[in-house]
Amino acid sequence: MRRVFCTLALFTLLLTGCVTARAGCPDGTVKWDNGHCYEAVLAPGVSWDQAQAQCVARGGHLATITSAEENAFVFSLVSGNPSFWFLDAFGNGLGPWLGGYQISGSVGAAAGWRWVTDEPFYAYTNWESGQPGDMEGLEQNRLRFFKAGGLIGSRWDDCEANNPLAHRLGYIFESEPEISGHVEDGYDHMLGGIEVTLIDMSSGSQTTEAVTITDDEGEYSFGGIDTGDYQIEIALECHRTAGDTAIFSVNHDTTGPVVSAQTPSFQHTAGESTMRDISFADTDLVPAAGIAQDRLDDLAGMYYHTKQVIDFESKELGFTPDLNLPVEVHGYVTDNPLTADDESQICYYSDGQVYIGTGDSDYDDDDRPVTREWHEMFHELMDDTFGLPRYHTGDENHDGYYNHCTGDSWTEGWAEFWSCALKRSLGAADWYCFWDDTSLEVNWQVWDFDDEVGREEFAVAGLLVDLIDPVSPLDMDYVGETTAKLWTTIGSQPLANMYEVYVALTAANIGQSDTNANGKPDLDDLFIAHGFFADDGNRQCDAGEDAGWGGKPGRTNILRVPNAYLRIIVADSRGNPISDGTLVVDVEFPSPLDIYNYSFEVYLHGSDDLVYFEVAPDRCDAQMTMRVKDKDGTLSDEFTLSNSEYWEKVSESTTGYAAEHTFVLGGEAVPSKSSRGVPVWVWPIVGVAVVAVGAGGFFLLRRRTKGT
Repeated sequence: MRRVFCTLALFTLLLTGCVTARAGCPDGTVKWDNGHCYEAVLAPGVSWDQAQAQCVARGGHLATITSAEENAFVFSLVSGNPSFWFLDAFGNGLGPWLGGYQISGSVGAAAGWRWVTDEPFYAYTNWESGQPGDMEGLEQNRLRFFKAGGLIGSRWDDCEANNPLAHRLGYIFESEPEISGHVEDGYDHMLGGIEVTLIDMSSGSQTTEAVTITDDEGEYSFGGIDTGDYQIEIALECHRTAGDTAIFSVNHDTTGPVVSAQTPSFQHTAGESTMRDISFADTDLVPAAGIAQDRLDDLAGMYYHTKQVIDFESKELGFTPDLNLPVEVHGYVTDNPLTADDESQICYYSDGQVYIGTGDSDYDDDDRPVTREWHEMFHELMDDTFGLPRYHTGDENHDGYYNHCTGDSWTEGWAEFWSCALKRSLGAADWYCFWDDTSLEVNWQVWDFDDEVGREEFAVAGLLVDLIDPVSPLDMDYVGETTAKLWTTIGSQPLANMYEVYVALTAANIGQSDTNANGKPDLDDLFIAHGFFADDGNRQCDAGEDAGWGGKPGRTNILRVPNAYLRIIVADSRGNPISDGTLVVDVEFPSPLDIYNYSFEVYLHGSDDLVYFEVAPDRCDAQMTMRVKDKDGTLSDEFTLSNSEYWEKVSESTTGYAAEHTFVLGGEAVPSKSSRGVPVWVWPIVGVAVVAVGAGGFFLLRRRTKGT
């Protein structure tokens, strides 16, 4: 992917998924353009001297203001909150304390003013009209916000230090970072959301002094740091705020640790500025045990590209992953001798994790990033939103037209399309190209092959590209929808194959005009152009051959039964919702069919979820026993439902689901009820559990090397 990647380097992505505007400042504070951190502190009754002492104790001071721009920013922290303002008997608004004071003994109300930081005071002032002006008998030598004839204003007033308690409602805190710098991957990409830990080495042992995350520009900062010897540790975990659960992490090999490294120790003097820019290519970084030093920048590159996906999902789709966080991206994966594939030479997604083999992990790998991080992370997006379609027995990943249905091609085409959409959001002119030379604007069809490799998934990706690209009558493309509308349609409901995609798009009224007056909706023209119709074998859409089908006679489409869902609600003993749960289902058949007893698990999407069930035909005598467990293994109460009762409820439902149950966590852990060594199958399917006796195990999505 050399050419496309070089193009991508020209564009800057707005990073919003893993960081907040306060990154690089202590929690509760806001960073301004000067790099300082500010906070409006509500503290009724606090005097100016007490407020300054509290600020110093936090490693800062009362806010000092040296420009109109800074004054406007500081005022904005309290302008919308009347709790910081007192209306006095004269109808004036008395606001929070600022860091200005007048030297004792100064002659005249305007003379002798200072900032607590000794910055020049008179270079910029913003006194209210008539201020400063000492009232008779009062020594007014402290600074605050003030509004004459109103409650809230951005002008200043001089005030006595011992003013009435009711007039004192709060103050503005300010701090300057003492240890700061930027973190980049080694290839000039600043890394936002990175966890940065300051380690105190002064006592001879390593003690965590403070933890923060980098902001959108890769900047971090620490304030209020004592004199001493320090190290900085950086970890490839993507956070929104310091200390929260990471959205994703980059790990070394299949079972290796989160990638991290420490700088050499350095000295810092309290009150002075220490700059430490860090690159994962720095040869003096010490990596975590088991990680080769020369792999750090390659692994940091994986972080950068993975975060591009997370930020695209946040900015363009309004989506943030929440399935079994953090998503683990494993780099330099070695071969597992117990499997048929050589994991060191492939990339794949499985069960909430991305695996990148050793042969594909270097930064100069041709597949970076489109068919490496991006492609596999968009498989995670499908899994996280509504689950991955299951295979028919005998189907193979990437086998396209050879498979029984279009489910696998839908899964792969989805990942290929969203990778292109990400390129488009970065401004790439050739955003519709997959790899560096495969144009998805060409009308790939379901039966196309490339060197004996089926390209039905390109037909899927190309169709989705046609839905959002400019109208082009030359290739029967009369649809020009927005990315947001397409996402709302195909990303908000479980879709198992291209027929279900067609039904969903039709229901959303996408492409329902007949622009070319051929008697078919524009959407049908697109599906037919890509071969998605009930073809009789001649690869031409004849009369009576409906759009949406899989391109050959009798090709199966997995259709879900209406209302065949259970509504699962999870709460603790006090009724509080629990969002991190797994539904454990035991299916038991009467003897002698009890040899087919089995269990499976479904990861729940939130505390109130619809889970699709199709355990066995309605004629089968079976019983389902369900419990929910949390991440610690604590189990809920049991809910039991017979298969026949379930299907009866399905047929009678008017709500869209057959039954609902609220599971209350707090019961004792019990083993699953599988018998005769039948394994417990874990289905990493959010909101969808299509289950059949004899169905296969884990669903691995693997990317083949181009042309194989």
